[in-house]
Amino acid sequence: MRKSHNINRSIRVFIILLLSTAIISLSCQDNSNNPVTNYSKPTYRDSLYFAYTLKEWTRLNIEGYGAEVLVYFIPVDKIIYETFDAYYSPDSLRIVVFVSKFSPIIKKWENKSWTEKDMDYNLNSMIGFRDSTNQPWVVYPLDISMLTDFPNKEEALALYRHKYFNKLSEFMYNVNVVDTNYGKPYIDKVPIDIKKLLSDNPDPVKCYERTIGFNLGDSLFWTRSLLWQKGSRLPGLYVFQVKNCVRSDEGELWGGKPWDSRVKTPNINYPDSIVQMYK
Repeated sequence: MRKSHNINRSIRVFIILLLSTAIISLSCQDNSNNPVTNYSKPTYRDSLYFAYTLKEWTRLNIEGYGAEVLVYFIPVDKIIYETFDAYYSPDSLRIVVFVSKFSPIIKKWENKSWTEKDMDYNLNSMIGFRDSTNQPWVVYPLDISMLTDFPNKEEALALYRHKYFNKLSEFMYNVNVVDTNYGKPYIDKVPIDIKKLLSDNPDPVKCYERTIGFNLGDSLFWTRSLLWQKGSRLPGLYVFQVKNCVRSDEGELWGGKPWDSRVKTPNINYPDSIVQMYK
């Protein structure tokens, strides 16, 4: 009986030691890239700023944002512009924003059967940066995912969040820079003859695909993702500031004239009520 008691006691001690080791092991793991699942709402001033930006981009048809107005002749004021989520870097100098246009259902607008109740949500995203928290944002389109024709706001937003928090790291941009320490090159997925060309003489091939490398909720997203590495397409510029990979033979492709591939965004005259919030 005494021997059985000692054996049971030894088993309990072993289990406790095993659990303690597992807990210590987990606590020592690198948690620097654990996903964050809290969804962030914009500050009041940022909510107004990005909604107004979206309205102006729609009115001016910047980077295709104005299809409703340009193609379907829906008046700008028939659309409701909203800022849903805003995700800030730890220093609040970088941002990713989910924006929405609550607009007339196009089919009903076209056949003139539209009523005030015939509206749906169209989600898109913007990206921005600034040098100080007392400055407004420099804003660019983030053309990674777009959701259209959703009657239910929460359903659309849930799908959009899922995309950015779980699939963003897999999204690919074509870039110029090959030897970098961020993202993940996709050379293994290109045809074998291209792989051979890259390995034998990489100079003629200037464009290839690279993943963003991190999801929006990853803590390293703000410092290590492809989105925040300058020079991947043009020196001194982020990848979202340039429309496409810039090849060395671009001058020949465009009739001997250098092609300016930078994304053009307009100078918007924001209302004083918004501007004053950043001072």
